[in-house]
Parts: sequence; structure tokens; C-alpha cells
Amino acid sequence: MTNSIRKGLPLLLGLLPVAVQASYQPKEVAQPRNEFSQTGKVHFVGGLLSTPCSLSVESQEQWIELGNTAASQFRHQGDRGPEVRFSLNFKDCLMGASGWQQGAESLKYPANSLAYTTGEQLVAFSFAGVPNDENVELLKLNGALGMGLRLWDAMARPVPLNQRINSFFLQPGDNTLTFSASLESTRKYVQADYIDAVVNINVYYF
Repeated sequence: MTNSIRKGLPLLLGLLPVAVQASYQPKEVAQPRNEFSQTGKVHFVGGLLSTPCSLSVESQEQWIELGNTAASQFRHQGDRGPEVRFSLNFKDCLMGASGWQQGAESLKYPANSLAYTTGEQLVAFSFAGVPNDENVELLKLNGALGMGLRLWDAMARPVPLNQRINSFFLQPGDNTLTFSASLESTRKYVQADYIDAVVNINVYYF
């Protein structure tokens, strides 16, 4: 038995240094592979808006009280009731471009003038509504018969329906433009009743 043990020792001892030496070998670090298994893409969309002005909340929908008017006041075609004012308020108007503008109006410039603007915005309107059957210049009423509603600008000129009127100047900041409305008879006699009418205002910036 002793001989068999002695014969086996050199074998074990001879293997041990190899194993120890192998344990001190530096390990290889895994290197990244320049390969793409998948790619992704994200699209970003949007816009930068330049709003010349904003129509104030109280101006976007208004209820104008015309009051009670006696039917006896309208005895002839074209008779008118008192004018009732209403306003369009614009908030935070931006600085406009400079340049010559034809047909710009305001209390500052005469009608249809060729004016040089230096920072004012230009705004135009159209008052869209159903015209009166007997006079297309008037807004049709629900209720009372033989009359319609005429619109006026701040310079006491009739405002036509369903067509764009000339431009007005708006200074940078807040602005108020004033209009008015009045009842106008289309016949010699009118029929008394309630009065109701709606006009939509379209705003155009330049």
C-alpha cells in the first residue's frame, strides 16, 4: 500500500501547481459589439403661434338690451329708434408692421386714406347675419314685423351686412372699438312683438 501512495503523490503534486497558476490568469473583459439589434425614433411636433390680438371674453358673446320702444314711434318707412351702443374689446395686441396701408380707418385718419402705420395692428370686420326681407341693409328680426336692425360704426356710418368693412387701427396693448344698433321700420306700419336678432362678427387681422 505504501508504494501505491508514493506513486500517486507525484501525480497530485504535479497537477496542483498547474491549477494554481491557472487561477492567476487575468480574465478577459467582454468588449461591446458594434451591432444594433433595434432602433427607435421619436418625432416632436408643434407650432409657435403669433396672435395679433385676442378678443376679450366679454366681447365674444354679448347680449345687448334694446329696451322697449313704442310702435307709434314708427309711422313711416325708414323711421328709427334710439341707437344702442356695444363694444368690441381687444386685449394684448402685438406690435404690427410698418408700411403703407390703403383704406385704413380710425378716428385718427379719414376714410379711405393712404396711411403709414408705425406699429399699429390693422383689424377688419364682417357682420354676418340674415338680412331683412324688405331691406337687405338691415338685420332680420324675430318677433316684431315691419322693421329690422341697422348697425353703425363709431363714425355714425351704416355697417353693411355680410361684407368686410374697412380696416381699423389697433394700438399695441388694449383697444376698444365701439359700434351701435338701432331699430328701423321697413313699412309705414309695424306690428308690435318681442324683438330678437343675432349677428356673428368675423375678425380679420393684417
